[in-house]
Amino acid sequence: MQDDCIDNALYGVVLVVYCRTSKRFLFLRELKDKPQTFKTKGMLAFPSETRESYDSSVRATIARLLDEEVGMKLSGDILLSLEPLSDFRHKIPVYISWVVVDDEFCAVPNDTDVEHGAWLDESDICTLSVPSGYFRIETMPVLKKVLLLAKSALI
Repeated sequence: MQDDCIDNALYGVVLVVYCRTSKRFLFLRELKDKPQTFKTKGMLAFPSETRESYDSSVRATIARLLDEEVGMKLSGDILLSLEPLSDFRHKIPVYISWVVVDDEFCAVPNDTDVEHGAWLDESDICTLSVPSGYFRIETMPVLKKVLLLAKSALI
């Protein structure tokens, strides 16, 4: 694992899971409305989690995200951008992490708020983002940042 940071304020973490062989990204489907973070039932999203008071660091939140949202441990280094994105309507800064896997998988999340949604490529994401509310508000800014930071790792 790369660097870590401690942030005692409220923050979110997004984990972008990219499959090297299919060149697609893992998306989860939201199962409940959460108006405070602009989530609606049926939206697709990268796996994400909000900091809890017992999370000792951003990486601790990522570890919890893997267990609760993804439902399995992943091999490979999980990279982390130490500068969160913060220009969202919900005003919660979001740390971006990403990992490259060799094969797509379909795990069952341990959280009842989400389910496996789909593996989508960049073109699918751009096409499907047209209908308002189809993706969570963080999706496109996170995707752009990850592609900017890690384009060479995704090829």
